[in-house]
Amino acid sequence: MKKLLLIIVSVIFISLTINAKTQSDTETFTGTIGPYKVIVTLSCYNYGHGLMGDMCDIKGNYKYLQNGTTLKLKGQYSTGTGYRLDEFTAKGRKSAEWNFQEDFDYPNRYVGKFKNLSNGQEYEIILKKTN
Repeated sequence: MKKLLLIIVSVIFISLTINAKTQSDTETFTGTIGPYKVIVTLSCYNYGHGLMGDMCDIKGNYKYLQNGTTLKLKGQYSTGTGYRLDEFTAKGRKSAEWNFQEDFDYPNRYVGKFKNLSNGQEYEIILKKTN
């Protein structure tokens, strides 16, 4: 009976934590996607905790420094898996997938993969958090 009560209390606590945290944190990164220099701005909202650790929903954008093109990003972050984002064109078409996480060997550095959905090309993501 005590185990059942503990499970119920834990589930309620997790649910309340997920619903109670609605603040937004914005982070800015600079770096590269393959040979292209970018600035990335991401906001984390709808905080919670799950099987993959602390988590939140992500929205943001990034800008190619060479030509000024800005694209939207949307996805999720968890401490267990890092950032999993979809990129969208100005017309709302999903155009790429981003998967990256913190490089624990280098403070404030994030690494991963970018996949262009139009042609299947993959590039390495290397970002540094600037705030």
